[in-house]
Amino acid sequence: SCQVVGRKSEHSRYNEAKATYGAKDTFDQSLAEGFNHLWAMPFLK
Repeated sequence: SCQVVGRKSEHSRYNEAKATYGAKDTFDQSLAEGFNHLWAMPFLK
């Protein structure tokens, strides 16, 4: 087994300042519903 103890990359595309999933969330979460519906359309009958 293994356990992640850290991660770091000079080429990471993740930007903590732009990740808004906490108390300082700036992304309008209601937009996600439309996005999910749009991408699910090919799988709906």
